[in-house]
Amino acid sequence: MVLLLGCGGQPESLRLDGRSLGRQGLTEPVTEGLFPEPSTTLQPLPTVDQVQDSVLDRRPDPFQPLEPLVQQKEALLDGIRLKGVLAVGDQKQALLQTPERSGTVCIGPGGLCPGDIDQLLPNGWSVVSIDLKGGCLVLANAGQAQQPFCI
Repeated sequence: MVLLLGCGGQPESLRLDGRSLGRQGLTEPVTEGLFPEPSTTLQPLPTVDQVQDSVLDRRPDPFQPLEPLVQQKEALLDGIRLKGVLAVGDQKQALLQTPERSGTVCIGPGGLCPGDIDQLLPNGWSVVSIDLKGGCLVLANAGQAQQPFCI
C-alpha cells in the first residue's frame, strides 16, 4: 500500500474504505455519518377502498373513455356544449363551445363576463349558477331556470 502524505507531519488517523487507519494500524470500521438515520415520518399509502371512496359518484370507472358519456349528452342548446368550469379570482366561469367558436360565460344576463362584447348564448338566455365542484351550469330562458347541465 502506498500512502502519500502532504506537508506538515503525519495525521493522527486516516480513513480508507470505511476503516480508520491510526498510528497503530487498521482499526474497527467507521460507520458514523456514513448511513443516515431511518425516517420515522413515513405515511402509509391509502387503501383501495379509501381511494374509491374519495372519488365522486358520477362515474363508476374514472378511467373509462369519455366518448360514451359525450354521446349520451346532447348539446346544451343549439349546438352549444359545456366543456368545463373554472374560477378566475372570485368569479366563476363556464367554458362553452359553439359550432363557430368557444369562450367563457359568467353568471348574469347573456352570460357576459366583464369586458365581453359578444355573447355566446342566444338572446333571452342567462346564466343562473355555475357549480365548480359538480361541474354544472344552470341556464335560464326568459327567466325560467332550466335543468342543470353537468360535464
